[in-house]
Amino acid sequence: GALLELLEFESWKFDRDLRQFVRDQAMERTADWGFMIEGREYHLSFVSLDVVGSSEFKTQDQIFSALRDYVKNYAEVWNGRLWHWMGDGGMLAFHGSDGVNRCAISMISILMNLPVFNMKYLPEGPELRVRIGMHYGTATYKKPVNEIFSTDMRTAQRVESEICPPNRLAITGSVYTFLKPELYAHFKPGPPLDRMETHILGART
Repeated sequence: GALLELLEFESWKFDRDLRQFVRDQAMERTADWGFMIEGREYHLSFVSLDVVGSSEFKTQDQIFSALRDYVKNYAEVWNGRLWHWMGDGGMLAFHGSDGVNRCAISMISILMNLPVFNMKYLPEGPELRVRIGMHYGTATYKKPVNEIFSTDMRTAQRVESEICPPNRLAITGSVYTFLKPELYAHFKPGPPLDRMETHILGART
């Protein structure tokens, strides 16, 4: 459908042998972030990702380490960065004027390819599911990056934990405003978060 066409337009194609979406051309990892100055505030797209029912997994360290690499790879392909990772989840950031759409497509790609991850790492189950919350806002840059935190990053965490169903992406209105029109039809209105509108992926995928 339209979502597949959008991925193809953004230089992705479905590799039937690998059974996953792959990028047509190699892209330099996080190339255009530029030099971020410590102490300066930046506008960023924040993503909170967490495993649903993480206690179900016996080999947690191995599985969650593989998931971290899987998430980091998709983020970097779309020029994002994994800032924090604690056990079964983490915080990602995407910078730049088109960062919102790159972030959204990156997270949709993670969800679309999650069945492949499960076949590879959990062939006998249980199925690994994730929740993803996304918000556009600000943070003050500092080193190391795992010490960066802001109210807007906390909002992304709350959207993930309080709004997002399993294996879905939930976004705030600040994200929805910047989405490409082709993506609108794939989101449905979600419940408000402190009077903030939310939208959930999965209306017509």
